[in-house]
Amino acid sequence: MMVQRLALLLLVAPLVVMSMMPVLAQQSAQVAILKGDGASQACVTAGNCFDPSKLSVSPGTSVTWTNNDQVSHTVTSGNPNDNQTGTVFDSSLIAPGKTFTFTFKDAGTFHYFCQVHPWMAGEVVVGAGSTSASAPEFGQMVPAVLVASMGAVLYAGRRIAGSLR
Repeated sequence: MMVQRLALLLLVAPLVVMSMMPVLAQQSAQVAILKGDGASQACVTAGNCFDPSKLSVSPGTSVTWTNNDQVSHTVTSGNPNDNQTGTVFDSSLIAPGKTFTFTFKDAGTFHYFCQVHPWMAGEVVVGAGSTSASAPEFGQMVPAVLVASMGAVLYAGRRIAGSLR
């Protein structure tokens, strides 16, 4: 009976650890505000006022915007022409060289723009199947964890079998 319980524990433990891993992994993504974006609307044609201008992430991902320009910018949720600006997030002015971070907990599509330079616009799509292009996927670690877990199960199984002789 004790051997059966131990065997069950050894089989269930890796599954418990793997189910907790998304909670343990802090997902993050980066968006750059490029030098010169505030000087003209040329970034609109290039599609890189925020780089990347469209980002897909999983819920719980923290996105950090870095101002690499020589002037201040904002990262404000909404669109310049709607009444919902800044209701989800608003960085206030981000000075050159500084950052703003926001964690997206809920799924959805979040449009944002710079209040100082309203031609600068971006979008964050948050969904369960989304992954961040700026951060490695957590799923890449699963095979290594699975192999280590199976090795532990085999090792423990041999130890149990040896003690029964």
